Amino acid sequence: MTSFGDALPDQLSELLGTAAAQQGLATELANMLAERAALEREYAGRLQAITRKARERRDRRVLEAAVGPEPNRSVSAEEAKDSSLQKYITFVLHTSDGAANRSATLAEQLDSVSNELAAGARKREAVVKKHGAFGTKVLAERDRFHSERTKAKAKYDESCSELESARAKKVSAEGDGKHVDRATKAWKEAEDTMESAKNTYLCAIAVSNRANSHFYKATLPALHDNLQALWTLSSARLVSSLSTASARMLAHEKTLASGEEASIAAAQNVDALADQEFYVKFNQRQHWSEPPPITYEPAPGFYDTEEMKEGDAARVQLQNRLLKARARIDELVPIIEAKRREAEGLERLRAAYEGDSALGNPDDVMDNLLDALRETTALELQVAVCEAEIEECVGVIGEDSSDARPHRFTPHNFTIPTTCGLCQSTMWGISGRNALICKPCGYTCHAKCEAKVPPKCRAGNKPTHRPTGSVSLGRSSTSASTRTTGSRLSMPALASPARAAPPARAVPPPQAAAPAASGTMLYAYDAANEGEVSVQAGEAVEVLADDDGGWLSVRTGAGDSGLVPTSYVDLSGAPAAVPSTVPAAAATQAQGCGEFVVALFDYKAQDDDELDLVAGELVELTTAGLTYADGWAQGIKVGRVGVFPKTYVRPDDEE
Repeated sequence: MTSFGDALPDQLSELLGTAAAQQGLATELANMLAERAALEREYAGRLQAITRKARERRDRRVLEAAVGPEPNRSVSAEEAKDSSLQKYITFVLHTSDGAANRSATLAEQLDSVSNELAAGARKREAVVKKHGAFGTKVLAERDRFHSERTKAKAKYDESCSELESARAKKVSAEGDGKHVDRATKAWKEAEDTMESAKNTYLCAIAVSNRANSHFYKATLPALHDNLQALWTLSSARLVSSLSTASARMLAHEKTLASGEEASIAAAQNVDALADQEFYVKFNQRQHWSEPPPITYEPAPGFYDTEEMKEGDAARVQLQNRLLKARARIDELVPIIEAKRREAEGLERLRAAYEGDSALGNPDDVMDNLLDALRETTALELQVAVCEAEIEECVGVIGEDSSDARPHRFTPHNFTIPTTCGLCQSTMWGISGRNALICKPCGYTCHAKCEAKVPPKCRAGNKPTHRPTGSVSLGRSSTSASTRTTGSRLSMPALASPARAAPPARAVPPPQAAAPAASGTMLYAYDAANEGEVSVQAGEAVEVLADDDGGWLSVRTGAGDSGLVPTSYVDLSGAPAAVPSTVPAAAATQAQGCGEFVVALFDYKAQDDDELDLVAGELVELTTAGLTYADGWAQGIKVGRVGVFPKTYVRPDDEE
């Protein structure tokens, strides 16, 4: 199958224009059906009037026509209608009335089809506009990275000039023998500043290149494929509406059978994929290549190479960037996975609605589906940018960060004089945007100094070891057009499964660990504050409770109790106290609320806390009900409380 993302690179604006034209065509055809309905309604009214006038005239002449002007015996008008001719005339007039009524009914049917087609076109037109706005947004985001690279280049050039000036002053001081130490110190500071500026510039180049590459290799192809899916839906909805109208007109008039049968047969021959192949044939560019990557440019008047600096100050800055990038990826990966599962569920729901229109309108689902895919694309760009920084930093300082204890800085307003832990200058009355504090260890610094602070937090956790390489997220094998290039994260293309799948269930906050749960220390930990406990690497500990703040309450083999960082403990062998998906109290405290839902599909429970569903059965909701969790509902069956996907049910009072 041809993919727009592969065959039509960098043609988002053209595809948006085509999608808009398709919706305009659907609107015009809806107007045509509305005008045809008005014509049928006018015809029905005029035919009814003609039939009524003919019946009145016939009734005035029925006796004379049936029995003559002067019959030998008295006869009523109703008796006169018993003649075979009058019976035939009565049948003809009745047939004419029926034709008028059928025309009025056809007008209502065509109006219904027209309204549905026009409403769908309006919805899809809004989707096209939102997709176009999102394309403009991601393009602006890519250009922002280019702008940041330009700014970093300017700062780098400026620092090079300042370093050269400091060097000249140092040489002059050495020649005069005056203020040599001060000049040397100034030169060293200028050199450190230049090295940091250079590293920042190189990182900005890497980020800009990665953002550019991700834009052309992932974001644009994904947007193209989604517009291709919208094309398929638009074509299917248009063909469905026109085919329905043709069927109504075919049933209305037998005399139009041949023409309307041809119309229905022609509708069956509409092939959206063939139309798309044709479009590609006349729009495919023969010579196109991705813009070349940006390369390092040395500062004017200052000789340097593109290698990153490895001084002590530079290594600290790079280590902080590395830790921050990895932490950001750790935040983004589960969000992206959740968004992907949400998109897969919506895609299955849309396919189910297309398969059976009685379940719902697929246009409504398409809007939510594309929202989820756009959010996924934006998050994947952030991951790609973080990966670029990680690669650059690891290339200089290496993979090992086992000795790092990163600070957890937060903005803070200092109302009393406080010393910056790095530059030793006083902070007082500085706004929270410009001053930071690590609350676990109490370290304070300027925001501008954060990148230079060594990651040696006294209360910090050691970072989790991550193998060298890029972050990889799982993908659904059902998406035929999903793209993967190396470690790139791509927006899933739209597929057409047969049924809505259960959404990813949100995991509630960790519960208190069950008594007698155990774990093994991955690292040694020395207590730094009151309430903590010292342990050795490899030591077995008993887990008492999780305070939900990154710390576990444990008891050592010697009987000492206290807190240790959660990331220091291997709990893989510890017994689970409570299922991670349903709070322990929920299974016993949830009560029926008297409201019921009807199961739309059969559903087989995947976990112990889920309920089986049988299509058509009634299930009573608990008080949490349809608001239990994102994509999940909670109910009661045979006295047992459990959860099930919301997309598999509908309220009992909703027809």
